[in-house]
Amino acid sequence: MAAGYPTDKPTVDARMGNSIIALRNQLDDVTRINAWLQGKQDADLVSQGWTSEDVATMKSAFLALAKLSLIANGQSTQAQADDFFFFADRLTGLN
Repeated sequence: MAAGYPTDKPTVDARMGNSIIALRNQLDDVTRINAWLQGKQDADLVSQGWTSEDVATMKSAFLALAKLSLIANGQSTQAQADDFFFFADRLTGLN
């Protein structure tokens, strides 16, 4: 037996299914967060402690990710390449 995760059919089937469900759930979360953010006035979010720059980044990030969700679900198309994570990367604390 090799080190690491096994690669037998039941294990790979479970990992594939879990990956798909996790991605679907995350895209649903992105859509919900985007709807919430877009429904808020910037001033309301600033009053909760975010800066105006934070709000712009948050709204831009989730708007782009919500578009990615629409594309992934066949509800929209994308004519040209787009880095859907451009603003989202700024929210990860790693950039």
